[in-house]
Amino acid sequence: MKKNLGIVLTIFLVSTYSTFAESLEDRVKALEEKVKQLEEKVKQLEGKGLQAESSNSSVSQAPASIKPPKPVDFVVLSKRFKEAELGESLWNRDDKIELKVQFTSRLKKNASNIIGKMLLIEKKTGKVLMETPVNINKALNIFKGTEIKPGETLTYRVDFIYDKRKPEHRLAKELPLDQLEVKFKPIEVVYSDGVVIYYEK
Repeated sequence: MKKNLGIVLTIFLVSTYSTFAESLEDRVKALEEKVKQLEEKVKQLEGKGLQAESSNSSVSQAPASIKPPKPVDFVVLSKRFKEAELGESLWNRDDKIELKVQFTSRLKKNASNIIGKMLLIEKKTGKVLMETPVNINKALNIFKGTEIKPGETLTYRVDFIYDKRKPEHRLAKELPLDQLEVKFKPIEVVYSDGVVIYYEK
């Protein structure tokens, strides 16, 4: 009886093992098939990516490009040279050419910062004599609010640090305002809603 039971158990184990082995083999085959399908899909996607890249490159080569809007109009009200005074604080110890400039926002919505640079150019030659960074904002204007509204006009003093060793700085100091061209080159506009627009540097 025990012998018969042992034979039955052996047959059962062998058949179970073979069934398990077969099911394992089937699983491996199914996985291999799945891997092949995935590889095919990746190849297809890569092909589509290359097509998209080639179509994008043709778009970027097109001559028409969308430029961000001009952020401000400005008027230079005055120009003066200010010598540094020994008694002044550390950050005010430089000679400067000061421009009083009135900026008017051309933006369609509120902005917190309009960042750019101002250039002093000799009209006769077109040579850039001086440049300085400009950050138009109302951060410290508690009473009128901190946002630059569409069409709002702000008056700023724009300082160019003067170096008497540079001949172009000496020329910028000597020339009257009507013989100088003043340009504002925008770099970045930060809207009040967090949207940022970048311009070409």
